[in-house]
Amino acid sequence: MASMDDGQLRTYLDRVGLDGPVPATAEGLKRVHHAQLDSIPYENVDIQLGVPLRLDVEGVHRKMVVERKGGFCYEQNVLLAAALRAMGFEVEYLKGAVGRAVDGDGEWFNHMPLLVGFGGRTVVADTGLGTGFRDPFPVEDGPLLQGQMIHHLSREDGAWRFRLDRRLTDQTFDFTTDPRGLDDFLPKFHELQDSPESPFVKTLAVMKTGSRGVEMLRARTLTVYRAGEGKRQGLVESRDDFAAELRGRFGLELSGERLAALWDRAAEQHEAWRAEKGQSSRSLPEQSMPGTRTCAPPSALPEVTREARRAPVRRSPACRPGSTRSAGRACGGWGR
Repeated sequence: MASMDDGQLRTYLDRVGLDGPVPATAEGLKRVHHAQLDSIPYENVDIQLGVPLRLDVEGVHRKMVVERKGGFCYEQNVLLAAALRAMGFEVEYLKGAVGRAVDGDGEWFNHMPLLVGFGGRTVVADTGLGTGFRDPFPVEDGPLLQGQMIHHLSREDGAWRFRLDRRLTDQTFDFTTDPRGLDDFLPKFHELQDSPESPFVKTLAVMKTGSRGVEMLRARTLTVYRAGEGKRQGLVESRDDFAAELRGRFGLELSGERLAALWDRAAEQHEAWRAEKGQSSRSLPEQSMPGTRTCAPPSALPEVTREARRAPVRRSPACRPGSTRSAGRACGGWGR
């Protein structure tokens, strides 16, 4: 199993705001888990823009540490695994399936949690769910209290099923504890970044699970959940506001052609969802946030080829009626 070299580990620790060395203990693992969640957002920006992804340690380190981008589930956990191994933890990849409870066994390998060992103990770690959990957890049946969140782990359908706090989402993911090789995940990894049917191709998703709650941008819809305050949603109104949200909430710097292309795609996705639901752009629910109008979250998107995502994008107003796209569920979102 690949790990980071000393130089890569130093830059990783700097990226996530930790001073090394980190001990291979329960507390050390929790610190690293929190630090990566706080510092590196879950996002599919490169997939949206047709940029091919890599799943080797050098590739994910360059993208997420050196270039200071985020990543989606596989990238997040390859990065975390490589860092933890370099710190002295034992780490294995596990077969995972977000949405298997609803969509069946075809979902296996669409997710890749980690089994982490230290001091004779093993726990599951996972920074790749987007709206996931904060703390690594033991593989034991029962409720999992993490801060004000109550998740649940149970043995069902021949696997372990993790249910996220229902105040956040009705999402589940399944996993088994048999170690798997990274090559086992490559077919699904390529499918999810390339297929026109992939939710990651269909819908922009940027998320962060922090100590105070969860923040998520899907297309133009911004959702913020704060424990004790509930959930608020707003519609990002302009490209400038879009760039500010990406930078301020998620630590992503986009400008120039990349920003313009991403904004146009997000706008198209939102308008397609409105058209599919038969809603006016002005028929909005109640709560809002500064710089937004309130809205409901998008759902499913039709096909968009990699070539189309790479092609020059026309500048367009925030609302483009008649688009044929709609928004899809994404692994790690409210729904998958």
